[in-house]
Amino acid sequence: MTGELDDAGEELFVTALERADLRAVDGRLVLAAPGLRFVDQRALTRLREYARRRDSAVLLRTPHPAAARLAALLDLPGLTAEVTR
Repeated sequence: MTGELDDAGEELFVTALERADLRAVDGRLVLAAPGLRFVDQRALTRLREYARRRDSAVLLRTPHPAAARLAALLDLPGLTAEVTR
């Protein structure tokens, strides 16, 4: 995943998640976002909701440290963001 996840693209993000039909492995969805430049709290909440509907947790892997900080601040159960290089 690349780009920005904010309110301007929220519906597109939700549609993309639904179309991707991600499958959990060991109860966790892993979403690689090497080109993510920005993510807001609504996108993280939508991602967590998507995973919960699939009875899964979600891990967002991104080089964007602010995404991990925001995820930690929001403290949404089942959502983890990991900073990659």
